[in-house]
Amino acid sequence: MNKLARRLAALTTLAAGLTFAAPAAAQADDVEQMCSGWDQSALVADSPSWGRIAQRMCVQWEGEQVRPKVEMRVDWPSGSADQLGAFKRVVLDQYWMDFDYETPSGATDSVQCANDARTFEPFTQDGGAVVTGCVGPWLDSEDGDFWVSGYVTFQRGGTRQDLPAAEWYGVTFS
Repeated sequence: MNKLARRLAALTTLAAGLTFAAPAAAQADDVEQMCSGWDQSALVADSPSWGRIAQRMCVQWEGEQVRPKVEMRVDWPSGSADQLGAFKRVVLDQYWMDFDYETPSGATDSVQCANDARTFEPFTQDGGAVVTGCVGPWLDSEDGDFWVSGYVTFQRGGTRQDLPAAEWYGVTFS
């Protein structure tokens, strides 16, 4: 056996007995979430680009902690715009995600996330959705109902548009 082959055989034997820890980023995320449906949406169009913006309310929890969240989704549903050859793109000058939450003990607060200009385009050739979110602070979990309600506002050109406020969405903890 030549020197290189002996060294490779020794390294292989040594490596077989070693255990490597997984990097922290690769470990499972224990955050769970429940969300309302994507029930409020608006079609936005500039010739020749278009898309749909929708919102939903969420509650996340991990261990003994809970927090509110709002998500905004930009997607491109199938339909006439596809047949017209329009570009699947939404350009926003600014967008905001505002929401209120109420804890089981009755404590309330408001959160706003302001975001600068962004261009949303499908991440797949089939027109996959792009989702972004805004989270509130982690709070100690309490037994009872945790509620969240809010809305997304966006500005394009000189026009500012609010999606209709979402109904209160609640999750019961016990």
